[in-house]
Amino acid sequence: MRTGEVNLRERLRIIWAVAVKDIREALRNKNTLTVIFTSLFVVVMYRVFPLITSSNELPYLRVYTAEESSLVDSLKASGDFQVRIYPSEERVLEVLRNGDSPELGVVIPTGFEKALADGQSPVIQAYVLKWVSAAEQESLLNQFEAALPGALKGTVKININHLDLTPGSGGVAVWVGLSLVFTLSMVAISMIPHLMLEEKHTHTMDALMVSPASAWDLAAAKALAGTFYSLAGAAVCLALYSHVIVHWGLALLAILCGSFFLVSVGLALGLVFNNRAQMTIWAWVVITPLLIPIFLWLEADLLPPIIGQISGLVPTSVIFNLLRTSAANPISWGQSLLGAAYLLGWGLLAVGGVVWLVRRLDREGDGFGVSLRRWFAGRFGKAPVKDGPAAMLSHEEPQVVLSQAEVDLTVQPERGAGTPNGLKIIAAVFAKDLREIIKNKVALSVLIGTVLMIVPSLLFPALSRTNREPAALVVDEGHSQIIGDLVNSQQVRLSQAQNWDALQTTISQSPSVILGLDIPADFDQKMGTGQPITIAGYAAHWADPKQVTEWAVYFGEKIGQAGPGKVEIDTAGYAIYPSAEKTGGLNMTALLLVMVVFVVGIALVPLLVVEEKEAHTLDAILVSPANLAQLVAGKAMAGSVYCLIAGVVVLAVNYYLVVNWAVVLLAVLLITFFAVAIGLLVGVISNNPTNVGLWGFLALLLLVAMTVAHFYVNPAWPEFVRGILTWLPGSLMIQLVRYSLAGSVPVNQLWASSFALVAMAGILLAAAGLLIRRAMTR
Repeated sequence: MRTGEVNLRERLRIIWAVAVKDIREALRNKNTLTVIFTSLFVVVMYRVFPLITSSNELPYLRVYTAEESSLVDSLKASGDFQVRIYPSEERVLEVLRNGDSPELGVVIPTGFEKALADGQSPVIQAYVLKWVSAAEQESLLNQFEAALPGALKGTVKININHLDLTPGSGGVAVWVGLSLVFTLSMVAISMIPHLMLEEKHTHTMDALMVSPASAWDLAAAKALAGTFYSLAGAAVCLALYSHVIVHWGLALLAILCGSFFLVSVGLALGLVFNNRAQMTIWAWVVITPLLIPIFLWLEADLLPPIIGQISGLVPTSVIFNLLRTSAANPISWGQSLLGAAYLLGWGLLAVGGVVWLVRRLDREGDGFGVSLRRWFAGRFGKAPVKDGPAAMLSHEEPQVVLSQAEVDLTVQPERGAGTPNGLKIIAAVFAKDLREIIKNKVALSVLIGTVLMIVPSLLFPALSRTNREPAALVVDEGHSQIIGDLVNSQQVRLSQAQNWDALQTTISQSPSVILGLDIPADFDQKMGTGQPITIAGYAAHWADPKQVTEWAVYFGEKIGQAGPGKVEIDTAGYAIYPSAEKTGGLNMTALLLVMVVFVVGIALVPLLVVEEKEAHTLDAILVSPANLAQLVAGKAMAGSVYCLIAGVVVLAVNYYLVVNWAVVLLAVLLITFFAVAIGLLVGVISNNPTNVGLWGFLALLLLVAMTVAHFYVNPAWPEFVRGILTWLPGSLMIQLVRYSLAGSVPVNQLWASSFALVAMAGILLAAAGLLIRRAMTR
């Protein structure tokens, strides 16, 4: 009985039965649970870390004063706040709205000092975001009142204003959108395919396809199950950010429409692949292009306009913007509903493609799983796939197939011929593994996935450097009226830094070129004389000298036109090098290099060991003249080659950032050594590729979590905690890479970090060898 013979009630019952089955099976499936817990772990980590790091820090006080006021100096001297001064009230409100922790903004009115002298009670306008709790708001206000000079307490009045977020706000609004989009994408595109794969492997899909269930029924049931878990993950995110959401109806609408589209994409992915490892890699192939446009959209001002326009049309960007808008007030409901309709259209298109694919495969007969493989085999010229009942009843024993290199290793030497040279044995194992990686589809998938991980991280810096619009940052300790008016006019991309350290950090960490200008304290007086003024101009050491010179001429003309004088900007010899102790861009580049090498080492090296375990070639090699040390050395060398290749690719793209090449090469070698050691250990304790994925993922997750925790080290934490985080393997690797990108290298710390990494990797390597020896002596 097919679709036309089943009434609506029966079809709904079938859909519900299949959906309930999938929901239950997901709870018993380790792979799907891993996906869910991973996505939620990432969301919780990003929610909790800012709270941890800000708990012991002084809150920010954002200040605008229309004229010079002694109150600003008093607030700075109080030590109760991190005081930041801004050129306008609008800028204060903008910065507040882009924050992700409780902050206070104050506006000191014109005539403040005169009103005090006349015995009046001037009013200071204070601003705090609406999502800040009442207790946090009261704490900020009490702190501010305590920081006022004694003579002003009880005299100055403070008027509290509560700020709403705008649809374009950053900070916590961005985290709301990113957390929900990431969770929906991970659950829909990574979990749903696993459910499809389980049914294909157990042949329950074939049974379903010959039952009264139609293609529409199956697609609807799978989508329903996926939506259930997507909504469950979204519920956790909404609970974490419930204090920020204003329009709950819009948030739920965005989640439903977004889930509809993403779940359909996950269903399509599950239909295409039959290998779990390849499917996992290609899930990231799909997720990555969906997530990248969000970050491009956030940085649209730094990119060519066409990039921002295209990024905003990607469905995940629309989901993100709708969710961010749900935290704002007021909003345009017409525009929001139009975005939801746009998402719904993408969802209908995606689910239509899934149903078309299922129907097309179903018409070819032989069941769903077989016809899918035959369909793709016919399109791409592959040999027909042996499957079906005959394949299921066939119980042929796996046979050990040795390569020529393995045969050479396992053949015992003739009497008197002598034992093969140890280096030759290592070279034979090395050459064998090197070739096997190239021929192994799963290994190639790992390499493809690594490339896809590199590309997004390099895309934004590359695109941002194509933006040729001049941008400058000034240090103006003399508070020049001419510079202040030019900054406020927004006629040019000119902004002010709080101090010299802030200027250095911003310029050295920025992915795009920024010109730094040091304005003399007596700038306005010199401009009044009409004499030429020379200003020192700074740029990152990697900036194009020609571009820097052009920008210096441009800003010299603009500043000269703003005042009655001529300004020249001298950039010769004023290159800025980053500091090894600063965070930001250096950490991201270092983390990328560490992550890429580790992904290759942890994912690729264990496969070399596990594949030989499954084929029993490892047993054969270990009873040959090859000893344990030679075997481990050969595999370590093979894995190291691919780790080094991955590291070199990252360095080749970021070559312009490298200052100390000897240090960066040392860092890559030590990171490779450590990654290969962990990879060998994971391979030894794993018995199949699924276990490799599980243990490898846990090792990588632990490394990343501890490394990211190091970025958030708070000086107020106990010294032993800070010491532990500093000497973790990931932290040491990040430090080594940062040293290679910095202007100066602390030599003692460099060697201490290097020796510590070598010792840790040696321990892991020894542990892997010991476990192999124990396994072989049982």
